[in-house]
Amino acid sequence: MTTKNLLVELFVEELPPKALKKLGEVFAQTLAQHLKNSGLSGLTAEVTAFASPRRLAAHVTEVAAVAADKPVVQKLMPVAVGLDAAGNATPALLKKLAALGADASCVPNLRRENDGKADILFYDSMAKGATLAEGLQKAIEAALAALPIPKVMTYQLQDGWSSVNFVRPAHSLVALHGDEILPVSVLGLNAGRETHGHRFEARIDPVVLADADEYAARLATDGAVIASFADRRAEIVRQLEAAAAQAGAQAHTLTGAPSARTRSSAAMPVSSPFRAGSPSEGCPCRAPRKRLNSSTSTAAKTISLTSSSCESFSTMGHQV
Repeated sequence: MTTKNLLVELFVEELPPKALKKLGEVFAQTLAQHLKNSGLSGLTAEVTAFASPRRLAAHVTEVAAVAADKPVVQKLMPVAVGLDAAGNATPALLKKLAALGADASCVPNLRRENDGKADILFYDSMAKGATLAEGLQKAIEAALAALPIPKVMTYQLQDGWSSVNFVRPAHSLVALHGDEILPVSVLGLNAGRETHGHRFEARIDPVVLADADEYAARLATDGAVIASFADRRAEIVRQLEAAAAQAGAQAHTLTGAPSARTRSSAAMPVSSPFRAGSPSEGCPCRAPRKRLNSSTSTAAKTISLTSSSCESFSTMGHQV
């Protein structure tokens, strides 16, 4: 069975920052689990979650276009009820078979099995595997329903009549299987291959995705956005540590050997890896309001490098 990688992205207005990491994880995991349950992805499929303040996305490897057919066993009724004395099907059995899409021609092939009390008739058949479009539609709906959102908002769609409920208004949907657009829809949006980068720093808008695998790289180069929550947080930590080391060196130059407290807490303003000093969805954090002044005390103009600060920075600076 031929497989390709799958990308799903929901582009929305700014999500709650404290819940962003959890929202991304639940969205990706629920989506992937439903694809596995439908037989569209295997046990070895890898799932990558993406979450930034204006998007939730998931990349799943080894996804099939059509699930394999699977055997289905349907318990019918006791033999004494389903067959008369001559072995012909009773009206009750024919009605049951008709509900399953079968007719009297399959009666000779019905399997008999004793359940310890009586002989039971069983109907064995092959269920056609679900298509990816069908399975993905259900998976996306399940993923959105599973998001840990305590309160949703109701907003009107562009048609002026329909209303939908979600945590924030959604503006676009991407669903790519390899380079193919899948015909799915949610929250009044039809899937395509276009997304959006940073409001002001994006090189082009919209950002057009050629296939599912170029998502993160394309957003970084054309959209000035670090889509991965973990990668964005790691970049924040890296820049803060570098700024702290630089601030410590400056303090040493100005006042001599800095105290242990100054060395542990001093930090310089952090700039965007895309454009210096501008708050953005792609940059790890926004520039601090206070900057070090060589004529004032270093300790009075510092930013604490605690774990809570890093966590908040990972969800700040992306509000435009």
